[in-house]
Amino acid sequence: MEKIIYKILLLGDPGVGKTALITRYVDNRFITDYKATLGFDIFIQKIKSSKVEFSLAIWDLAGQEQYTSLKQSYYEGAQGVILVYDVTNLESYKNIIQWLTDLGKVVKAVPITLVGNKIDLTDEIKITTEDGKRLEARIKAMKFYETSAKTGQNVNIIFEELAETINAQSLA
Repeated sequence: MEKIIYKILLLGDPGVGKTALITRYVDNRFITDYKATLGFDIFIQKIKSSKVEFSLAIWDLAGQEQYTSLKQSYYEGAQGVILVYDVTNLESYKNIIQWLTDLGKVVKAVPITLVGNKIDLTDEIKITTEDGKRLEARIKAMKFYETSAKTGQNVNIIFEELAETINAQSLA
């Protein structure tokens, strides 16, 4: 039986919680110490759908500018994207457009999920749910979720829903 593996990317500024979201999803744990991703990391997660079993190759890409020249080669072959901003960091929200622009130079017409992370930091929130929904409409994202890698809120669904969408498109 042929193994099915779908490549998805997590994109966003440094420190928005991309690695924390992946670690919560793959290992069901929260990382408390921040270490910047150097280049990229790939995590593999098996998914059992009602129809088929497949795996996600989840690419955690560095957000730092020094990796800009490498980004486009990492983007190639992506079948889905999760764009992540930090709800306590206005700059990370504004930069989603640039991440999408860079992605669009390499990848066309893939499902995109927009994620506002760190909603557990309620006293520090600067980007509202309404702001997130407006950005979702502007970038024509498939879905928008607010998440917390710390508590696990909405973490599994962002990966599983994107995976099911990619799988349905590939079977169509």
